[in-house]
Amino acid sequence: MSPESSRSRFRLTALVGAALLLCSAAFWPFTRGGSIPRDLINRIFTPYVGCRCADCEAHFLLIPTPRGFRSGQTAELFGLAFGLAGAVTIGFAFTRSTLEARIRRRALEQALLCPSCGYPKAGLSENTCPECGGPLSA
Repeated sequence: MSPESSRSRFRLTALVGAALLLCSAAFWPFTRGGSIPRDLINRIFTPYVGCRCADCEAHFLLIPTPRGFRSGQTAELFGLAFGLAGAVTIGFAFTRSTLEARIRRRALEQALLCPSCGYPKAGLSENTCPECGGPLSA
């Protein structure tokens, strides 16, 4: 496996994870606890002045305050699911790239060392190890 394909696979996986985390953040204004982004969006895009009466919320708000148990809970569950999926995906990308780099580094180290004693092969012109006398593979 080439390092370039490994890097592109890492980038793609990390990008998918970041997209899932952004989807999770998009659910935040629709939750019961998402008053900060909800008020910010409503103040920027509507003539809303902050009144919490039912008439003002019905006429002015792009994102109304969730009412009842079901309305906020559904958004919270979707946000949690997308956030968890994004975090797991990004964690998988970092773990996989770290493991692949470790495997490549170990293979490179083994190719540059004597298989019998671990003496470095760099700069040796003979096919025998000066440390143990064992054969060095090409």
